[in-house]
Amino acid sequence: MDMIARLFGSGIAAAGTLSQLAVIAATLPQWSECLCAISDPGLTVVVNVWRPFIDNNGEGRVRAGAEPRCPAPRGRDGRHGLAAAPLPDGFDPHAYGTRTLYACVLVAGDGDVRAVRMLRGTGQTARDLSLVETIRAGWQFGPDDEDWRPSSWQRVKLSPGGAMVYDPPVLE
Repeated sequence: MDMIARLFGSGIAAAGTLSQLAVIAATLPQWSECLCAISDPGLTVVVNVWRPFIDNNGEGRVRAGAEPRCPAPRGRDGRHGLAAAPLPDGFDPHAYGTRTLYACVLVAGDGDVRAVRMLRGTGQTARDLSLVETIRAGWQFGPDDEDWRPSSWQRVKLSPGGAMVYDPPVLE
């Protein structure tokens, strides 16, 4: 009789544990809800991990005429950080192949954007104007407390220009 009571008690304990696990599993979101915001299973979403960055070439580091340069006073490497760099809707930085797009951004010592010029643009006036307006209105640079100049031109790379870019696997 004692053996039957233990078997019966173990069965009830196992049923209780399984019911708790079932409640926990029911409250967890399904993978399809977490990874797919779109219900069409045939749609592939590409994750773009590339973003614009400051690419100051500095004084004396490149041959004259080899790459476009911003006007003086030019920024120095590592002085400003690019905290926020949104791009216009519909702009694809990878659409220009090996052509590298550059903008010159006049940044004050406190990080405010003072002016923007396209150094090497897309070749489409409307697209270039859209880029300039987005940079002027939405970009944020970090302060530069070491530079004595009130502002400097920062050369910013707007496209990878044929550089290697990490292409993450598509999640299904």
